[in-house]
Amino acid sequence: MYDADLFLRYLHTEKRFSPNTLIAYQTDLNQFSHFLSDAGQGLTLLSATTRSIRSWVIALLDSGISPRSVNRKLTTLRRFYRYLVGEGLISVNPAVSLSAVKTQKPLPSFMDENSMILLAEGMADIDNYQDLLRVVVIELLYGTGMRLSELIGLLDRDFDEVRQQV
Repeated sequence: MYDADLFLRYLHTEKRFSPNTLIAYQTDLNQFSHFLSDAGQGLTLLSATTRSIRSWVIALLDSGISPRSVNRKLTTLRRFYRYLVGEGLISVNPAVSLSAVKTQKPLPSFMDENSMILLAEGMADIDNYQDLLRVVVIELLYGTGMRLSELIGLLDRDFDEVRQQV
């Protein structure tokens, strides 16, 4: 684990990684090292192969680790082996050809028509600027289908008063 210690010191001193990130990297390297030794093939962090990394990824996924967490662990290995190649400690990076595990993207949430009607009925009394602003925001979001980030980024030039369009 001497090489891992040098790598972590490098991340701390030269890359200025946060303490939590360093702990995560150290944990990932320890877990992979234990996986290699438990596999009984006599592999170490320095002698790991692309096949052994793939086997670890499969074992992680089979144990219920989320694809997102597995991808973070793969990032650790990619950085570690890139460091080892750069330091001349190994000649081939076994993690370079590995692609990330596919993750599911959550579907956007939306408001159904009945909920929108109830909301609109609750906004019938507009007696100040704040109420008017709320109505405009909700109308823009619902009527155009734009994202909140798009609404927040709107500028005066994005409004066409003649055509009454955004």
